[in-house]
Amino acid sequence: MKFASPIFLISALLGAGQTYAETMRCNEGIIATGASSYEVLTKCGEPSDKEVVNPTVQPDGNLPRGAVTVETWVYGPNNGAHNFLRFIDGKLVKIETRRL
Repeated sequence: MKFASPIFLISALLGAGQTYAETMRCNEGIIATGASSYEVLTKCGEPSDKEVVNPTVQPDGNLPRGAVTVETWVYGPNNGAHNFLRFIDGKLVKIETRRL
């Protein structure tokens, strides 16, 4: 009899309750990672919640090299689940579905 490795079991338990998707269905179509925030807004409408984290300006007034704006949009609940969309500089990079 072969047993699952402890690393597999730990990672499975840590990821329980979270699902990652490459696409999400909206009222006006399907969005996928790589879409712009404008495309998501057009197809899915306004999110129920939104968090925007802008890069911190350095004391000299400049942005750090490689600084990005990160946004998290929340849609739902839909059948008890919320969809969390992460954007980096206006590009959709991750769609996560969670039951809260």
